Amino acid sequence: MVCDLQMTVSQAMKVKCRTKIYKFNPHELHFSIEPFMVGFCGNASEIVDVVDFYSRPEVYSGMPKVRNLSGLVLTESGKIFTFDKPQAWLAVDAPFAAVGSGALTALGALHTGASPKEAVLAAMKVDPFTGMGTKTIKF
Repeated sequence: MVCDLQMTVSQAMKVKCRTKIYKFNPHELHFSIEPFMVGFCGNASEIVDVVDFYSRPEVYSGMPKVRNLSGLVLTESGKIFTFDKPQAWLAVDAPFAAVGSGALTALGALHTGASPKEAVLAAMKVDPFTGMGTKTIKF
């Protein structure tokens, strides 16, 4: 899974982050019985809340409420899911997927044979909210 490293605050200030992809081990309160990773886009504080929930679900009484967050889930066996609500994963019946403001460009690049990293780099060329480098996370 590949992400860009740009976070946009208040639709104006661009900030470089370390990653938008996080790995998790399965837990009885998760939706996966195998290790999975999630790539996020949306509100940075909501990303922090959901990453904390997936990391330590036993300390929460329920899933954090989110309004401006999307995610792409990749399981260790290669299954792909997407969500707008972290408690409602939707299976993706395609060999690849993308989320975020650069998703359409990235998907177009993937359909023409680009690698995931090349797809993010293509999105960085045309989307002002995608940029500041890439990060690749593998199982």
